[in-house]
Amino acid sequence: AEAGQASTVTIAFVVTQAIAAGRLGSLLITFPQNFEHAVEKDTSVVSKNANLSTDKASGSWVDISLVDRLSIRLDATQELPAGDYAFEFPVTVPEYIPAYNVWMVTFCGYSAAGVCQQHFSPLALVTFPLAGFDLQPLGAGALPG
Repeated sequence: AEAGQASTVTIAFVVTQAIAAGRLGSLLITFPQNFEHAVEKDTSVVSKNANLSTDKASGSWVDISLVDRLSIRLDATQELPAGDYAFEFPVTVPEYIPAYNVWMVTFCGYSAAGVCQQHFSPLALVTFPLAGFDLQPLGAGALPG
């Protein structure tokens, strides 16, 4: 990733045992300080597991209203099967990587009022920290992509 440029981030996790229907309502991905998503429409966020049942009934399955996080609406009537999950989305990389360079994935309970927008929300069930990445200079002869 290059400072101040757009990049694609993949956030991945493994569910080792199925999570029962009615338990989860959303997933919250919180970015390190000064990172911002570059998502303009929900099709810019790609789920890498077809077994993930998202809630498309309430409009968009991903809430992009805050630039430093994404909330993914799950279909609470479906279980979350065991498996590998990943989301890919565009971000703008800051000029300087923050000292606390941690991405957070929060599993949130269901609420008819909507998704949780904070990792410390009353709906937050558990938060997993994921180590961030460093800025990498392009190697000799490499072209920015």
